[in-house]
Amino acid sequence: MEKQGEHDLDYMSGVFDRISKNLEKEVIVYHIGGNAMCWHALKDTTKDADLVLTSESEANSLKHALSNSGFLEVEVVSLPGYEHMNQYAVFDEIAETPLNQEFAPGLRIELFLNQICGGFEFSDAMRSRSIHAKDRGLLREYYCSAEDIFLFKSITKRERDLSDMYKIYESKPDFDIVRAELKNQIKTRKHLAESVKNTLKSLGEKYDISIELL
Repeated sequence: MEKQGEHDLDYMSGVFDRISKNLEKEVIVYHIGGNAMCWHALKDTTKDADLVLTSESEANSLKHALSNSGFLEVEVVSLPGYEHMNQYAVFDEIAETPLNQEFAPGLRIELFLNQICGGFEFSDAMRSRSIHAKDRGLLREYYCSAEDIFLFKSITKRERDLSDMYKIYESKPDFDIVRAELKNQIKTRKHLAESVKNTLKSLGEKYDISIELL
């Protein structure tokens, strides 16, 4: 059941079916946020769908398809809280709401190109851990492992992501995988270590848990 402004897998499936019909070439996307958690059955709904792509050509093809599928591109600089997320593009679905019903926001789709949330590189290991979700014509969908979603959410600096991290924690992910990926990432992105440490401290204080990754 959908909450106001949030969307479940069935709704998102219909949206991606529509988008796939407007693609002119094969595009591979990886679900990485709350939408990926829906695929893992860790959430019922999400406000937006975060997708990472590894090819700029495919990202531009998807942007074109989104524009032809009832989506409007939004200037990232005008969105509060998005200043350091480094999205490649953000699109809002133009939802048609009957006059006798309260307006319900459509799905927001955020595109990342190789780099996620202003920090992590979408590594080969992350790609290999991703799980095939569905093929829709020219659109091939995968969703990231719970371990990698946990890492992505550790650097967003958004309060709501703490509750998502706790849900993943309760699902008993393999923290050896999380730890190994983080150590590889900070070899070239040392600034991420402090951000992750601060988030884990906040997570621990809020939920009375302890997670050591570094």
